[in-house]
Amino acid sequence: MIYSNWNMKTEKIICRFRLQFVTLLLMVSMVLPTVMWAAINPTKPSSGDGSSSNPYQISTAEHLYWFAGLVNGTLSGVTQNTAACAKLTANITVNSGVLKSDGTINSGSFTAWTPIGYFNSSSDYACYNGTFDGNGKTISGLYLSKTLSYMGLFGYSSGTIKNVGVVDSYFKGYEYIGGVCGLNSGKVELCYSKSYLTGSNIGGVCGLNYPGANITNCYHIGTITGDTNIGGVCGANSNGASITNCHNVGSLSGSTSVGSVCGNNTGTVSNCYYDNVKCTIKGINGSDVSGQAEGKSTTQFQSGEVAYLLQGNQNEIVWGQTIGTDSYPVIGGKEVYYGYVDCQNGMTYSNNTETSDTPLHSYNNGFCTVCDAYQPAENVSESHHAELLPQYDGYYAIENAGQLYWFANRVNNDRYNGIDAVLTDYITVNSGVIDSNGELASNTSG
Repeated sequence: MIYSNWNMKTEKIICRFRLQFVTLLLMVSMVLPTVMWAAINPTKPSSGDGSSSNPYQISTAEHLYWFAGLVNGTLSGVTQNTAACAKLTANITVNSGVLKSDGTINSGSFTAWTPIGYFNSSSDYACYNGTFDGNGKTISGLYLSKTLSYMGLFGYSSGTIKNVGVVDSYFKGYEYIGGVCGLNSGKVELCYSKSYLTGSNIGGVCGLNYPGANITNCYHIGTITGDTNIGGVCGANSNGASITNCHNVGSLSGSTSVGSVCGNNTGTVSNCYYDNVKCTIKGINGSDVSGQAEGKSTTQFQSGEVAYLLQGNQNEIVWGQTIGTDSYPVIGGKEVYYGYVDCQNGMTYSNNTETSDTPLHSYNNGFCTVCDAYQPAENVSESHHAELLPQYDGYYAIENAGQLYWFANRVNNDRYNGIDAVLTDYITVNSGVIDSNGELASNTSG
């Protein structure tokens, strides 16, 4: 009887525990995302053969998963091809709403992503070495949360990854994590990431940039949290590797080797920037270096200054920004110029192609209609009043009243009293100064 009472009490306790445990699971399931592993059926693209001249034309999530399987060697009955080439022909969404508006992970059920290329050991790896052309498209909603290394759209690549944006994506793992590529030993160019990343050796674009690798004209917007080698663009940039013309406007945190552009750098970093209002950790392992990684304010980013600096002397127009609309530089955006837009402003950044090294005035009869400037006179030459050559070669050609005032000012105030000028037209400074009787007109003042 005592045993029976104990057993009944035990069952009640166990039942109560089970109820509490189930309730806890339900509460956790409401907070943390769940993973669906087989919601996408890998499907071979109908166009392309994977060669460089005829890449696979990828337009759906099914195509993308098939391509990952082709590179990784996980497709049943299909020969692995780590050199296959691909081109996106449409924006692709794997999951919707992975991240909240503040950039943190959302609750929900997400289909897990398997990165293209992997490294498990020196005898078990698949290094991608083809060309993946994003064609200016985006891949949205990649989700992966496992205790693994080499995460991103690509896990391990020695090929060329270009022209692709990875957005609304979440990667949580052990190390070598990047929005675009976990470990890059090839080229990553014209790419961007808007993602949440957490782990070690993490970069907004690339986790580890291997010797000889390049990251060029890329950027990251998002959140990065981790331990060691945390960078807004690249976590660790190796000796012989380079990061050029990149920027980061995301926030990040870590314990050691943390930088808003690059965490641990033994390679080359040049012409890179970060928003020092959103992230107070300086550019390379906590330090700014002029010409390499520098902080700019949110206002400077918005003004078009950083877009102009990133473009630099590149022959092709890469960086642009619609000033007043785009908060930050974008790849392929509207070109930004630096100079005088008009005589009311100093040197400024604008989308106006009429910017110049000297103030732009609006003249009427040689007088600026906006400010007090006079129109400068030009010298007689082969291209300006050639009919006056050779007699007046080098003379200033005075064509209007404003130029006459300019010439007088130059002689009187600038002490150029030995200069020559020739009138090229009748000049009227004021009309009706003298009335019909030869007297000073009654409405004349001054």
